[in-house]
Amino acid sequence: MKIEKWLYFRSVTTETNDDGDSGSSGHNPTSICFPASAIGSMGVSSTSSIKLKLHNLKIDQEPEVNKRRNYAGDDRLVINCTAGKAFEVMEALSQAISNNSHTDGLIVVADDLTTNAAGATVKAEYFHPHITSCGTITVYDQPQGTGTHEYYEEIYLNPAADADGEVVGSLSIKLPNQCILLEGGITTLSLSGGGNSSVALKFHSAAVADLADADTTGTEYIGADASGNTSIPDTNLNCGSGDVQFDTVHSGSVAKIDRGAADTHFFLIACEDAATGNTSGFDAKIGVYIKWWGRPAVTIAD
Repeated sequence: MKIEKWLYFRSVTTETNDDGDSGSSGHNPTSICFPASAIGSMGVSSTSSIKLKLHNLKIDQEPEVNKRRNYAGDDRLVINCTAGKAFEVMEALSQAISNNSHTDGLIVVADDLTTNAAGATVKAEYFHPHITSCGTITVYDQPQGTGTHEYYEEIYLNPAADADGEVVGSLSIKLPNQCILLEGGITTLSLSGGGNSSVALKFHSAAVADLADADTTGTEYIGADASGNTSIPDTNLNCGSGDVQFDTVHSGSVAKIDRGAADTHFFLIACEDAATGNTSGFDAKIGVYIKWWGRPAVTIAD
């Protein structure tokens, strides 16, 4: 029986830095282990490096039209090696993958670790004597490029809101500039413990802190005061204890919005004094849906 071989790589020297992302883009893991069958191709990238092209590890396929019109590239990994020895390393790795005598199934190809979590010095581990280090690991976790995108998030509203217009929760993503807003919707997933609870969805070019007064900040996208009263129905989303669970308000007939040079942050505002009579806390949970044309969303750091 042939056993699938798994290949392990780590690009950081200190174990406490092995935190899953070596950059800020969210698609450069500090370590990874994947099956050898995920390798699509292997080739010399320079006199002292090899590049493995991988079948997408997190994105199996993206059949929808326009989802990946300008795809940024495939998952890939770089192995640094002694100048002029790239072919020897590739040959040895190919033999190890196909050799059934390697029965434990795991091959540590390049592990740059030299300091463990306790601060002790350890020896870096490389599969071949001519491997010098693990290069950049790239694994995409969402469709890349320009196209149609959709996003959904569930938000528990801030229980401290006690005035109309206060921010009670924000999406954990923002849209980069030059996006066009296509549509959106908000749904009451669970009701508040108090009777006076309703919300609207706004957007702004910058983040707005929870509990900040946003009456004059940003643009209402869904709610009773949305520009042109286009929301369907033309009302705020009611989420008080006596309201209807799974009630939904859609952006309706609002015209497509070109955000131009501005980023886009989304947040919910209280449309009633949410804390009044709310003895069990403002525990409403709201589902927020956004659809846009443009580049992918960017995760906002905590």
